[in-house]
Amino acid sequence: MNKILQLSKLQAMVLVLAVAVVGGLAGLLALLLCHWVLRFGGSDAPDKHGISTAQSARVGGVLIAVYVLCYLVALYVFEFRFGWQALVMIGGASSFFALGLYEDLFGVLSPRFRLVAMLLIATLVLLLAPQLVVTQIGLAGLDWLLASAPWLAFVCSVLGLVYVVNAFNTADGANGLCSGIGLFALFGLSLVVGTPRDLVQLEYAVMLATFIFVLINLSSGRLFLGDGGAYFLGAVTTLCIMQLVGSGAAPLGQLAVLVAYPVIDLLWSMLRRTAAGQSPFGADNQHLHNRLYARLLAAGLPAGWANTATGLLVVAGFGALPQLVGRHLLAPSDVLGQWLGVAFMAALYVLVWALLRPRAAALAS
Repeated sequence: MNKILQLSKLQAMVLVLAVAVVGGLAGLLALLLCHWVLRFGGSDAPDKHGISTAQSARVGGVLIAVYVLCYLVALYVFEFRFGWQALVMIGGASSFFALGLYEDLFGVLSPRFRLVAMLLIATLVLLLAPQLVVTQIGLAGLDWLLASAPWLAFVCSVLGLVYVVNAFNTADGANGLCSGIGLFALFGLSLVVGTPRDLVQLEYAVMLATFIFVLINLSSGRLFLGDGGAYFLGAVTTLCIMQLVGSGAAPLGQLAVLVAYPVIDLLWSMLRRTAAGQSPFGADNQHLHNRLYARLLAAGLPAGWANTATGLLVVAGFGALPQLVGRHLLAPSDVLGQWLGVAFMAALYVLVWALLRPRAAALAS
């Protein structure tokens, strides 16, 4: 793997030591399996991504998934048992991961096939754990509609889960961006009063695994989450939100702000592509993080530093700020304020995107 990460012997030793300190034997095992998986594929050419310009590996999701598995097995050994709903969530997130990893390694799955597969996975998860179906969003008219038509609530929940999982993958465009957003979101979710103990343990496991990934991602800039990692992180985060909303532990508006960036980024991309007469599901380099990266390059930052700075700036504005908006400024009963918080994050995204436009013309697809 170090052939791709391009670290010196000293840097590699320090990184391995850091992984061992943070993740213990499970962290080292996850790192070794991540290296082993590269034998089957998952290496990207320098021109594969819109921001990264170096050869890289898109199997970072393996590191996260393996660490989480080790963590959960250790809990089982120490006689900690997960409830049925948590087990379904873990199985569902793992299924999303497996789908994405297959694409990372072999690149043979069409977008349509992946979409259908994701819809099937989401449907199965909600059939096995119907408590995860979101029936209340805090807005009276829509709540009445969802309550009076359970099938509609089910369909909306399936589509919502698939949408956010895809949004996490779309937002995975700069060092530390998607992983940082997921890390902050899971941290915020773990603080919700009334969160079941098994759910907290799952959140802790994914947070630790993601932190280990961030260490490697930021230090090398050459290990990415890939589709598998982004799907897994997006699925775990979204399913935790659905569980907390379904159990009444927190309203949807207060939690939705935690995943505002990927959700808004994908929605805005689909809207502007449609307005331009293009496919709303296509890819381009006009995301906010692409434009921010172009501005940082124009300011004279080297490509690697600009890549990392892009990810960290987006996480600061759309990962750390929502913690303040969602938890400390709004009471759980302030439903209108919570959705206004989501609207504020959307307005912030569009404003920053527009302000970055003049010097980002070179990124037009």
